[in-house]
Amino acid sequence: MKTLFIAEIGLNHLGNSNFLNQYLKVLLSSKIDGITIQILKDSFYKNKFKKFKINNKQIINFINKIKDKKKLAGIVTDDIKKIKFLKKLKFDFYKVLSSNINDIELVNKLTKTNCKTVFLSTGMTNINKLKTILKKVGKKKISLIHTSFKKNRSQINLNRINTLKKKFKLPISYGNHSKFLGSIKEAQKYKPYAIFFYVKIKKKGKFPDNIHAIELNKVKNYIY
Repeated sequence: MKTLFIAEIGLNHLGNSNFLNQYLKVLLSSKIDGITIQILKDSFYKNKFKKFKINNKQIINFINKIKDKKKLAGIVTDDIKKIKFLKKLKFDFYKVLSSNINDIELVNKLTKTNCKTVFLSTGMTNINKLKTILKKVGKKKISLIHTSFKKNRSQINLNRINTLKKKFKLPISYGNHSKFLGSIKEAQKYKPYAIFFYVKIKKKGKFPDNIHAIELNKVKNYIY
């Protein structure tokens, strides 16, 4: 089975509509399979993140442009209140951040939407905790993402992809959070279901996901 390549804008649009449109223009002309964006709780958008919030019209425009190009549209969210609205837009998949994986109510509500898959990022949990979580939410629609926040290249532990496959018999993906971008290529050896990687509009700038993001003009080369 072909590994899917998912480009994550996250919050790297900085709340700028022009930036968001530029991301879509470049990514939709590439051979990536899907794109995600983060829609977080209102309480997040304060202080330095105050201007990062995008409105419902922008979200609708986001999914329409992706659907027009026959690519997968994904939302990363921790906001249960927003699910009713997001559900109407028929996103292909949702992703739950490592910091929210213990939010059983959130995961359960996402699996009950009309999406095909709910990806759970596992960067802040271990095998035993994952067993407990999956007992509570079940395995229907669930796919796990091996994510490592380790700064040392040797600790990224890509072999955990195989470990998770054997333990849970679920589709296992890789989510890159390493400044060693070569791990994206290395991860393909483990045949993950999908590879998630962050993108940024330019080399310099204060992006929330910066050090582990691929510059937009280099995405096509990475996919190649």
